[in-house]
Amino acid sequence: MKVGITLGDPGGIGPEVVLKACQKLLNSQGEANQQPTLVLYGPQWVFDQPSLKPFSSSLRVISQAKEALPNCLNLIPIDYNGPPHIGQPNAENGKASFKALQAAILDVQANHAQTLVTGPISKESWALGGIPHKDHTSFLQHTSGCEVRMGFYTPSFLVVLDSVHVPLKEACAALNTVHLTQTIQMAHAFGQQNGFKKPRIAVAGLNPHAGENGLIGHEETLHVKPAIQQVQHEGLCVSGPYPPDTVFLLAQHKQADIVVALTHDQGLIAVKLLHFEDAVNSTLGLPFVRTSPDHGTAFDIAYQNKANPRSMIAAIALGIKLPD
Repeated sequence: MKVGITLGDPGGIGPEVVLKACQKLLNSQGEANQQPTLVLYGPQWVFDQPSLKPFSSSLRVISQAKEALPNCLNLIPIDYNGPPHIGQPNAENGKASFKALQAAILDVQANHAQTLVTGPISKESWALGGIPHKDHTSFLQHTSGCEVRMGFYTPSFLVVLDSVHVPLKEACAALNTVHLTQTIQMAHAFGQQNGFKKPRIAVAGLNPHAGENGLIGHEETLHVKPAIQQVQHEGLCVSGPYPPDTVFLLAQHKQADIVVALTHDQGLIAVKLLHFEDAVNSTLGLPFVRTSPDHGTAFDIAYQNKANPRSMIAAIALGIKLPD
């Protein structure tokens, strides 16, 4: 298997966590022919930085993924204009991280790589670079033509979001039965991918106390309950809506395998509180597997050998597992 891995924003911790994770993978025990072939995408200058040189001794520069060899780091270099920019959002970094993503997606779509793992990008760098997409998820939806959702794997439970990177006001206004029904169906498929034959899905409400039967809002009655009833008729194991402040207790107590959250922070506060270092983001609905660590660029510690690679290690491991 070939794994395409983008370095993310070259001015952040993406290159460091990628290299640390890849080194751990290359040093792991097991049959050499069972290890994935690693294909990296990013500017070549990152490998010349003193803090990263110890992790890049096996680097091979190649021009296309089919040239990649196992048991080493294969780099497809991405053009970069000007001197390196480290530790802050930057237009050239945004352009480079976007070009790396485009190249990796093309290789996965052509089956030159079987899974895509992405390093953290800076939305501000993309904006400064004139990229007309605000994040990985929106571009993946645009370029694939697929309806996608953000799914999150943690060692304790799975989470799927009904809305993504939009203002809270817009997420609440956009809530509807059809979209939420599809979200729950995608959550069910995500659970099966992760080994749950019939995953138990708990759906959060939108309002305090899940609306109190209309006393604190009507969204649960108008949209959430009908979506739950629809997928129940399809045979899915789904319950709710549950009060947003207690729904994750069901997951923590092993009474649910997946939580469907209606807004970004409703789901990710719990994920990052409990599993900040080992959660993985997976884009659901694509014709290929895409995973990424569940953290940002951490510009303040870039190239200081301080970044923890656990989430990237988990992202690569999940990216290898899911295609099976």
